[in-house]
Amino acid sequence: MFSIIRWIINLFRAEPDEITIRRLPRLHVLRANLVGLALGLLVVYLALIWEAVPLPWISVLLLFLYFSIGTYLGGISVVLSLFLFIVSLRLGSVDGPPTTTLALLKLSRWHVLGYLFGALFALTYNDFLFVVVNLFKEKYLKTVFHYKKQVCNVIKAPDITEVTRLVGADEMPLYDYQPRHISSHPYTIVFVANPRVLKKFDYNIPDTTSMEFQNALDIRRADAVNYDPDPMMQDLPLFLRTVDRALHSLERDDVIGRPEIWSQVRIVTIFDADIAGGRGMLEEFQRGLFLDDGSEVDNMISPIDSEIQSAVQAALSEDSGCISYDKVDVIYVLSAHVTHDRCSAHFSDYYENRLLSDIPAYDPTKGQVYYMDVDPAVPHAIQKDDQINVHRPTHTLPSALDCCSAYFLSIHEHRSEIPGTIALNALSNRSKTYVHEFAHAMSSLFTGMIVDEYFDRLRLGEAVESEEDESKCFDEGVEKDCLDAPDIAPYYLNKIVRNWHLPPPAVIPVHRIFCEYNGEIFCSDRDHPSAEENWLGYFPNRAAKERGCIMDRTIGGYQFDPLISTFMYDRLMAKINRP
Repeated sequence: MFSIIRWIINLFRAEPDEITIRRLPRLHVLRANLVGLALGLLVVYLALIWEAVPLPWISVLLLFLYFSIGTYLGGISVVLSLFLFIVSLRLGSVDGPPTTTLALLKLSRWHVLGYLFGALFALTYNDFLFVVVNLFKEKYLKTVFHYKKQVCNVIKAPDITEVTRLVGADEMPLYDYQPRHISSHPYTIVFVANPRVLKKFDYNIPDTTSMEFQNALDIRRADAVNYDPDPMMQDLPLFLRTVDRALHSLERDDVIGRPEIWSQVRIVTIFDADIAGGRGMLEEFQRGLFLDDGSEVDNMISPIDSEIQSAVQAALSEDSGCISYDKVDVIYVLSAHVTHDRCSAHFSDYYENRLLSDIPAYDPTKGQVYYMDVDPAVPHAIQKDDQINVHRPTHTLPSALDCCSAYFLSIHEHRSEIPGTIALNALSNRSKTYVHEFAHAMSSLFTGMIVDEYFDRLRLGEAVESEEDESKCFDEGVEKDCLDAPDIAPYYLNKIVRNWHLPPPAVIPVHRIFCEYNGEIFCSDRDHPSAEENWLGYFPNRAAKERGCIMDRTIGGYQFDPLISTFMYDRLMAKINRP
């Protein structure tokens, strides 16, 4: 909340060594610029009605469009009106025979006056709220966390002795959980500020194999010259506000926010300009897992897992009072990149150029066992290659691609070899984004991936039998066949692929039952666009028709569908209760 009083106080206050983040009540704060623009335009419209009588209709229309478009463009229109206002003052009287020029000068005066009145009203209103809230802060404010000027801060943990600085007796704590059982291995989420972003480089992608491109990209990542500064590192308040927004979004979710889960979650923050040794942990998206419309990925930032792992590991080891890297489950890397504002995430245990031979053997001792029967509506005696292409990972590689087994066993692993990573832009995200990307990152490359439901093409382009076979996918004349082949990842939790092997116009209808998970039946979403003929995959049913799935593009209400909710709950509880 911006107010003049708060700005004056902060102007004369020295920067503290410790920052307290408090959660305000739900206040309807006014944005001075928007209120000013709206009131300025309203005053202009009223004045234009008064001036319109003697003017020709084309002049009235042009003046209407001029101020309407100017208001849409923002503050620049007010600056131009102020210039015309000053010109009219220098000219003196603007009275005379009605002309378009004189009407423009008069309307510019009203535009500036209306904007100033609206902006000052908004600031005064915000000042009033600031004074009221601070006078009664014991009643309205709750302390989220304390942040100290050090590399690592544990701001939330089930064991309060781990927290960097406890909430004082005179403060209202936001989290007042008193669990009977404190997990010895809490689910740990790290928020780290990104210092630099790797610039996209011009590389002749169509004439190269994926391996050649990856090698060139690795060389580029190693040179600090190829990185641009990330504004996030210059804005600690933005970093802390973003962490607070993330906590607010996670704690409100129907799955993550359950007391038995959220009370056992540990939150760690890292803000260190030297964390990556002159490089960065994010990059402007180049080429990777996603097969999507190119226009949709031009503004995406993506995690650099190797840099994240080395940087976060070094930062945590530097602070002896913090946790060790092997206890981390998910890492949010926060950016304030101006142009690349679309977020992305990598599954746990993901790294580039992973081969099918890297798929770990099924070991029930390393996690909580669950079973999955994908598309059980088709009798198992029928060859499913003629029906639906589903992935059924088991402990042996040939069976991992066998689509005819009755069901498969998998695990919610206790620990991931590589934490899930998230590249998140603090300037553009919605409240939903924090949870959406978390679902990707907490799911596993090998034991169940939660994927997006708003586009159809998604593959693991690097997961092939060998580097030689992989390079053939990008040879001239065969690229389309490789890219249109069935997904060869172990399996997607919330996606079933169909139609990939059948020539048009052959269509496989969406089956009523999506899967059976641990004995519970989950139906398919037949109202989703994936039920149309031109989609290769379809998805499980939503919790309610009026509420979209968090993994889909939604406007309005949203929540995870029942299958994802059940899966996430089981996976989080398995990690919280790990030995």
